[in-house]
Amino acid sequence: MLTRLEARPVKRILGCFSGQKGSVQICPDLPLLKNKTALVTGPTSGIGRETVAGLLARGAHVLLAGRSCKKLRSLIDGLVEDGYDTRALTPIICDLADLDSVAAAIQEVNKLLRMKSLDILIENAGVMPVKYSETPQGHEISFGTNVLGHFALRAGLLRGCLSEKARVIILTGDIYVFSENCSSDFRWRTPLGGIKAYNRSKLGNFWVARELQRRYPRLNVFIVHPGVVATNLGARGAVARAVKRRLLIDPTAGAQTSLICATQPDLAYGSYYHNVYGEVELTNADPAMNDWEARQFWNACARLSERGEAAQISTLRRAS
Repeated sequence: MLTRLEARPVKRILGCFSGQKGSVQICPDLPLLKNKTALVTGPTSGIGRETVAGLLARGAHVLLAGRSCKKLRSLIDGLVEDGYDTRALTPIICDLADLDSVAAAIQEVNKLLRMKSLDILIENAGVMPVKYSETPQGHEISFGTNVLGHFALRAGLLRGCLSEKARVIILTGDIYVFSENCSSDFRWRTPLGGIKAYNRSKLGNFWVARELQRRYPRLNVFIVHPGVVATNLGARGAVARAVKRRLLIDPTAGAQTSLICATQPDLAYGSYYHNVYGEVELTNADPAMNDWEARQFWNACARLSERGEAAQISTLRRAS
């Protein structure tokens, strides 16, 4: 019997903390992913790095989509020191906040994989801003990075190398229940604005995932709550680090649900997977279950990402 999660925000979030350290579901070592190719966004630290390590340990070839060449190089060096084969790793420069960078990354990935398919796409990257900022295309940074950048990347891969039966893992988080909407133009100035923008983007991720499954029924889409994880997101400093160590799980534990959805057979695609409860169900009162809003939101993202793609094509034509 599936666990039903409350739509009431405070109770839901308290439930995320209670007992998660001792109850996280661990991904089995099998099956292996030999001859499978995966792409992970945000791979250089936190959950992303541990997800990459888990995929490599199971035999996958992993494309590392990150915005910093230096950090990608450092990641690869660290993984090689841990015993992984550098031939199983391919770095891809992709700044999800910039649709021009995303368009260039799409071209590179589709070219690299022109003779084979991308089997696993893990949309892991995310930002939680502390100051208001916008993407080069003028969108609020949380929406532009966490939602729109992934939307554009996925759309380009769907037109190219992404297998029609690929596993697409989209990370969200129960914190989305504090929001009722997500948009490209959310303006904020107060100290709590950054977390509100982040919460909204996590709702947007959920809506996109549900609509992706509806529109591409042959895909295996999984929506993931990785847990409340001690990463570089959010507040920093000695006090923040101490709180995180006491209350939050580490990135290795935080990667387990993504790895489960990337590897395990007989999972329910289109479902929400929780780090403690596994597959869960939501009530009709939950904002993530608003299918009308999800469709409108998908259409808005499609329009915005197409404009970014058109601008990139125009730039390439002028350059030629």
